[in-house]
Amino acid sequence: MDRASREAKREFRKRGSARRELDLGDLVFDLPPPEPELSNDIDNNDNDININLPPPEMIIESNNKILSKHQQIIDERIEENRIDTKIKNKNTNKTKTKTNNINNKRISISRRSKSLKIKYRRLPSNKTKLLYTDVISQMIKDYIKSPIIIEKFLNKMNEMNKNKNVKKRKLNNDNKIKSKIKKILKEYYERINEYFNSLIDLQLSNSLIKNDLNKINFEKNNIRLQIFNIRKDRSNIDLEIKQIRDEFKILNFKYNNQNKIYKQLIRLKEGGEINNMSRIKESSIIEDIEYKLNKIETNLNQRENYINSMKTVNGLLR
Repeated sequence: MDRASREAKREFRKRGSARRELDLGDLVFDLPPPEPELSNDIDNNDNDININLPPPEMIIESNNKILSKHQQIIDERIEENRIDTKIKNKNTNKTKTKTNNINNKRISISRRSKSLKIKYRRLPSNKTKLLYTDVISQMIKDYIKSPIIIEKFLNKMNEMNKNKNVKKRKLNNDNKIKSKIKKILKEYYERINEYFNSLIDLQLSNSLIKNDLNKINFEKNNIRLQIFNIRKDRSNIDLEIKQIRDEFKILNFKYNNQNKIYKQLIRLKEGGEINNMSRIKESSIIEDIEYKLNKIETNLNQRENYINSMKTVNGLLR
């Protein structure tokens, strides 16, 4: 598919079920008041910058397609107007509902008559993306640089001069006025273009801010995930510390007992006392043993031999 066919396809593409229509009454602002005191002339040459224009064959082909399509639209409008007038003449005595339908049809025809075809080849060819502001700016540029608009502006200035009863001067000829009009319209277009450029810059800055916010949110989510993982690791470490503390308590208890026994053994070895108690005499111990043996002998009649032998041992110990 060549470039001209792509341009024609983009030109006549549909948005949804209906063709997008552009109304000059909504897009073109009121022209600024003329400034008759302007003294500097402006050249009649067009200062538009056309970079990387397509080949002439493609331009001619695109123009032919646009002209054929425009001719087709004109024929359709003529046919619709003819049918409309025919219906109007035949249905003068019909009901109110049918007349409303006819009026609606007329309104739709009048709306379609305000549609404007965009010449995409006149837009900058170095654009990577076509914006609505580019299309509207090109429409306004074509509108205010049209010879019809310049003539209309010239007539308006002449009427103003007549109303003010200003005498005609030799310097204020038509060419001079046209040059002033072109300068005014050029300044008007430059102001609009600056406004559109500011809108584009604002959109770009908003998109950059949005990207920065998305990055910040992404980093924030990553930090939150890291905090969650750190808290999880911290809880696991707390459990391990608790287990280690319990084990330490058990080992410390065992160590204290063993250390206590060890110190008691050291004291006994050195002939000291245990728990600050006086050393019990052997005679008192033997007497206590003999008392207990006698007590057992009174309670038990059997095993007398064992008891006698134990008494004998006790006597020997004395």
